[in-house]
Amino acid sequence: STEGVQTVDAETLRLIYQNIEELSNLGDYEQAELLKRFVSEELEPGNVPSNINFDEAFENWKKKQLHNEIYQVSSEWGVNDVILEKAVEAYSVAKPDEIPYIDDLTNSIDFALIEDPKTSNLLEHNIALSKELPEIVSKLKKKYKKI
Repeated sequence: STEGVQTVDAETLRLIYQNIEELSNLGDYEQAELLKRFVSEELEPGNVPSNINFDEAFENWKKKQLHNEIYQVSSEWGVNDVILEKAVEAYSVAKPDEIPYIDDLTNSIDFALIEDPKTSNLLEHNIALSKELPEIVSKLKKKYKKI
């Protein structure tokens, strides 16, 4: 640690990437990819404060990435991003077909705000969203799960 930020030497960095590769080989590809991005975007350039441990910094970074993806998806589908974030947080992989706050999500749709609508009207949009939502929410939940 130097000047209030975490620093890593070449050997430590090599070991970190080796551990990330092992994580990927053990089947946790999504987490390994997120860790790789975190190390290259945050740790290597010196963006991680020394008063925060690595795991906490990584979890905080993941929350920010999740929030950004949720905002992107909500803009794409015209749903409220706060409700979508609550749905992802409350989603249980044990019940893959149950999307929390589904009614709130569909009621929050503002079809006029969708830049590139996938359908020609709100009804078709609701049907398309209902089909896609389980996959979207499940993917986000699994990708950004806590380690």
